[in-house]
Amino acid sequence: MIECVGLSFSFGRSAILSNLELTVYDGERIVVMGRSGAGKTTLLRLLAGLVAPSGGTIRVGGEAASAAGSVSMAPSRRDIGFVFQAGALWPHMTVEQNVLYGLADLPRPEARLRMTEALVACKVVELALRLPGQLSGGEQRRVGLARAIAPHPRHLLMDEPLTNLDTDLRLELLQLMCEIVRSRGTALVYVTHDEDEASAVGGRQMRLENGHLVESGTA
Repeated sequence: MIECVGLSFSFGRSAILSNLELTVYDGERIVVMGRSGAGKTTLLRLLAGLVAPSGGTIRVGGEAASAAGSVSMAPSRRDIGFVFQAGALWPHMTVEQNVLYGLADLPRPEARLRMTEALVACKVVELALRLPGQLSGGEQRRVGLARAIAPHPRHLLMDEPLTNLDTDLRLELLQLMCEIVRSRGTALVYVTHDEDEASAVGGRQMRLENGHLVESGTA
């Protein structure tokens, strides 16, 4: 479980998030929508521990993780997978090396087993020896998802992961993502600006407005 209490974040004099409250329960799905610049990506980065809040606290699994001006629990300890907008793959590493990168703390046989399982689940096992530059946009998104799920995270954060893909491919990948999350019982926080994507993901639907999260129902 992730708990945010009074969470605030400012950039210079601009307040991005203000006294935001959010609890992500184990296994649930949350969709966050909002206009461009509302702070959706900032919220995910705060949850992941990539930046420190300006105020408030974040607890992960009941432990203090972040407070005003500090990150006390490193991103690697938060049991969180992060899928970025554009895949964010290491260009000089093959597909399998990209996925193995997040499994370096495991014994090599177990790391390779998890890597293979993730590539199979995301239907990219045949691309294991290719470099990111040799992949299509849709293939890069699949590999990004495989890298995020390979460590078996308790929480998965997705930041508009299907941007700039055509409709058919977007729907195909969205179905794959939802199947993986459901089968693993992973908690999901999914950021999007697309109403159809939001409905397909389901779960709690929320809007980020004026620095606050407003619950708009359940899909």
